[in-house]
Amino acid sequence: MEMECDEIAVESRLSLITTQRETLNKNDEVRDDAESRKEDNQVTQDTTLFSERVTNPTISEQIENSAVVNITEPRNINTKDIELAESTCIQYNWSRAPRPLCVATKEYQPTDLYENFTKGCQWSPDGTCLLVPSEDFRIRIYELPRELYSGQFSSDFLQTDFKPALTVKEGGLIYDACWYPFMNSWEPITCCFLSTSRESPIHLWDAFTGELRATYQAYNQMDEIEASLSVQFVNSGREIWCGFKNAVRTFDTDRPGRQTSTIQFKHDFPNMIGLVSCIRENSIMPGLMAFGTYSKCIGGIDGNIIVWELPEISEITDYEYLNPKYKIKLSKDCINGTSLHRTLPIIATSSGQRQYDIKKHRDNSVRLWWAS
Repeated sequence: MEMECDEIAVESRLSLITTQRETLNKNDEVRDDAESRKEDNQVTQDTTLFSERVTNPTISEQIENSAVVNITEPRNINTKDIELAESTCIQYNWSRAPRPLCVATKEYQPTDLYENFTKGCQWSPDGTCLLVPSEDFRIRIYELPRELYSGQFSSDFLQTDFKPALTVKEGGLIYDACWYPFMNSWEPITCCFLSTSRESPIHLWDAFTGELRATYQAYNQMDEIEASLSVQFVNSGREIWCGFKNAVRTFDTDRPGRQTSTIQFKHDFPNMIGLVSCIRENSIMPGLMAFGTYSKCIGGIDGNIIVWELPEISEITDYEYLNPKYKIKLSKDCINGTSLHRTLPIIATSSGQRQYDIKKHRDNSVRLWWAS
């Protein structure tokens, strides 16, 4: 698997983390015990159980001084400050157009071989990174500029050369990607994400180094490896659910390899059909799952199985009943992804689509907007 990664990206991530700590007033004393880091390195290299490295959020005390990928940044974190930051109510002002902050277009210019465009965007759970898959089989990670962490920046701030800190190349057309739900740049062990692509198994990537951490292989009824169309961490990151045609297959995160169970629509969901395009878990009620298909069906699992069929929307006038409060035009092209930052009034958008008419306007880009 070819991967593009540079030590500069790691150094940039470290400086970004340090800036975030200063912004949140984390002035606790730093511990720098070399022997402790050496022992933790030996623990992280033990691959007996993958859960000891990533899946259990309760092991934060064990990995506090971890030196994974030779990162020695201290992990003394004031949890009260973090809870205060996360509880801050973000005020978005939708009555006026958002202000552009960062623009990335260079990586998404079309070539003679393919029409390169973005395929959605996702902020990381800690808000430090933006995950962007694209048509060129690559997944790029952008870091939030340090000037934006405090929300205090000059009125003329505009970064037109927004560059990715890390680029990972998949083996084929990328279908879906998602962050580990407890991703925290203070704990490099938790910095990882899943991806699924055409004719390939599910991959778990390291968000710091771009290295492949684990592979999950889904087998169909013919005992052949089948590519997943959608992927999602569930059950506090302990399980991975993947969508297929008329089926959902699950994995134990701590045991890469073959799936542990399969939900067949024909037997378990008689009224559910189609390609599973998305899977989501209720963040407040763990275990309550929902997934949708391209056949306009939504299924839910919480002990019982419930299936909804979406109504037909045949005329454009039907959209009027949705009663949108605001309409904000941010691009002349298709906006294929939006993501709201958890602690700052920043919107990330990704745009672009496959076009056969070269005369049409193209906006293959990633943009950050200030909406306050």
